[in-house]
Amino acid sequence: MNKDFRQHFITFRDKLRNKEHFAFSRFSDGEMYILQNRELKLDSNLIQIGDKKQGGVYQPADFKHFDPTEHGFSQKKLVESLQYKQPNYYKGISCSCCVGKENFDWQVNLAGGDDESLTWANLWVNGNYPSFVNEILPIFYGRDCVFVGHEDAKLDKLPFFVNDFRVGYNAMSNNYDTIETMAS
Repeated sequence: MNKDFRQHFITFRDKLRNKEHFAFSRFSDGEMYILQNRELKLDSNLIQIGDKKQGGVYQPADFKHFDPTEHGFSQKKLVESLQYKQPNYYKGISCSCCVGKENFDWQVNLAGGDDESLTWANLWVNGNYPSFVNEILPIFYGRDCVFVGHEDAKLDKLPFFVNDFRVGYNAMSNNYDTIETMAS
């Protein structure tokens, strides 16, 4: 995948400015491990990927546990969503500098190869967050937006949300029914 990171940021910014409807799903490193069907656990002082464990600092809103023996349905749905093809449905994957070339290539192959639907998972976060705040966030003001996110998220300073759907710990399995609530 040889795509210009800044150009993709501009492309999606312009889609928002032009009120073009699209979907953007992020498949970051955690999702990559789930796609690979590897156990993943993020806890207050634990990062576990497969059998490898190390210390880590996570807040309760970020805790999750994917167990392949218990959460096969969630993993299957995640694979389906990465492989799904639809106009204006974009999938952000982890870059090779974050997950290594082997894992990067694996993601591209699982997605069905490189095409216009693939972009970067970190397009609007991490080092790009200042650009997101300055160039993307202002677009949301004056729009009606729907929030899907953690039950503890504070939205009081973001007046453009007209509806919100909340999820909690391990939303991929514990809150899967939120999809039906959103559709009604």
